[in-house]
Amino acid sequence: MFEHITVPAECLQKEKYQRGQLGFEIDIPGDDISNSLKTYRLALLGLEGSAAATIRKTLYQYARPQALPRIIDLGNFTGTKNGQLLEILMGLTQLEIIPILLGGDEKFYRDMVAAMMHESNPMHWATVDKMQRTIPLLETLPVSKNRIQWHWMGVQKHLFQPMAGTQSNSDHLHYRLGVVRHDIKEMEPVIRDCSALEIHLCSVRSSEAPAHQDAGPSGFYSEEICQLSRYAGLSDQIRMLRVMGLDASMDVNGYSATCAAQSIWYFIEAIAQRKSDHPSVSDRMTSYTVSLKDPDLEIIFVKSQRSGRWWMTIPDKEDGRTNYLSCSHKDYMMACQNILPDRYLNATMTEHIHSL
Repeated sequence: MFEHITVPAECLQKEKYQRGQLGFEIDIPGDDISNSLKTYRLALLGLEGSAAATIRKTLYQYARPQALPRIIDLGNFTGTKNGQLLEILMGLTQLEIIPILLGGDEKFYRDMVAAMMHESNPMHWATVDKMQRTIPLLETLPVSKNRIQWHWMGVQKHLFQPMAGTQSNSDHLHYRLGVVRHDIKEMEPVIRDCSALEIHLCSVRSSEAPAHQDAGPSGFYSEEICQLSRYAGLSDQIRMLRVMGLDASMDVNGYSATCAAQSIWYFIEAIAQRKSDHPSVSDRMTSYTVSLKDPDLEIIFVKSQRSGRWWMTIPDKEDGRTNYLSCSHKDYMMACQNILPDRYLNATMTEHIHSL
């Protein structure tokens, strides 16, 4: 599992950091790593050496969150073949360790997606990006019969081009930049249902993160990226985080590395605040039944007494089971006004462009 990982020099300088800084608290692999790995909750792994190094340099200097889950920095992935990263990611997820991936490009999608697809069907994947990108090798996934629902957050309309030859096993939902920024809280239910969150730094405006060839004047502020990352940390479903799109050679002032490191820090902090309050595992719920007249439909909403988060029930016509779809109080209020929430409609549709 570890033959395709190398621990770089920046991971071996623990003496540079003081107690209370992340660089002092994060462990590196030892001789007994195979036996001790199961004691960790999070694992950092670089997919591109220079990007990972510059992110670590900033992240390690940050203060230790008040409740810090055990973290190990495995180093950098050095494999060159399909399946090698998949083996590592599968090994981590089987131990319930959440990988935080640093850098890398689209060539890693196949192994990353394959590692997450065993979690659920459909599998939901959230990407913060300014445009929709072609997902290479998606058709060659060994479990391609599973349905993938892709959530693209921050898409800019002037850059949007529908994907040619859209794969029949995947859906694509798009949340425009202006819509997301107008009410970013509505992204929390979207991320809550996803298995992975991927943040592409080109989605951040160039004044905040300039180290990317596609950086532009419009995009998210770094605070908004941190908020989205925090939503992922709070989600009981998220099993992977990746921050990509950093060209270290262009990061003269270190702004892009700072944005990346901050988003990872808020993800780490939120992990310890997870509530484990999904309706399937918690009985501390309050139910509300709403009857719509047009269409003639009855929707049951449930609200967690622990966190105040909402879900709506969607019956599975094939096996009769009840599925829970994350939603917000806004969706409940829309239903009370006899308006069918977009989330409910989108749960039964594919291949569409979505605006909350």
